[in-house]
Amino acid sequence: MSLDSDTNPSMGASGHGVAEDPVEQRILDAALSLFLSQGYSSTMGDQVSAAADVSVHVLHQYFPTKETAFCMVVDRESARIAAQVPTSWPPMHSALDAMRLGVDIYVGALTKSEIPELILLAHSERYKHPNLMSFFRTTDGQHQAQALIASMMAVQIEVGRFKAGDPQHMARQVIGMIHQAVLHEPSIIGKPLDDLDEYLESVCQLFVAGYAS
Repeated sequence: MSLDSDTNPSMGASGHGVAEDPVEQRILDAALSLFLSQGYSSTMGDQVSAAADVSVHVLHQYFPTKETAFCMVVDRESARIAAQVPTSWPPMHSALDAMRLGVDIYVGALTKSEIPELILLAHSERYKHPNLMSFFRTTDGQHQAQALIASMMAVQIEVGRFKAGDPQHMARQVIGMIHQAVLHEPSIIGKPLDDLDEYLESVCQLFVAGYAS
């Protein structure tokens, strides 16, 4: 198979998570750079192999298709986000402070990564390559952020500041609200940070008001 064709992706040589193989890492760096600079459709296998200083044969051993390479680029960026998000945090004095902190940690890691730019890319090519957007639905970074927010909500429930409920469900709702702004509405990425901060603050306040005891 050619890297220039689209089929269902399989995982790269390193499996799920950040690549440790230096050759694979170099290929992913090259693919990321080319995807962002010239788009998904215009990136060809021989360009990636040349930029990574590997043969096309070696490239295909790691990533049989272009979708496979894109999937692993997203996976690696998401794993880097997950590495910046703790799974728990000391108890906060208020539910709103807890929610703000959880959101700030995740959004901070998210916006410092290449994920928003990759989302913009996938969104711009969604008609030619509809599968690309699916790679952002369940990622390491998202799961880690959900775990952090859920743990914070569990503490708030325990001390009586939040209504009894499923912290995981609450966390999924919050992550969904964040993604609606940061991921699924790409136009907001280009707006001043104050606009995004204002939106996220409203998310925190509305969510806390809805679940407060």
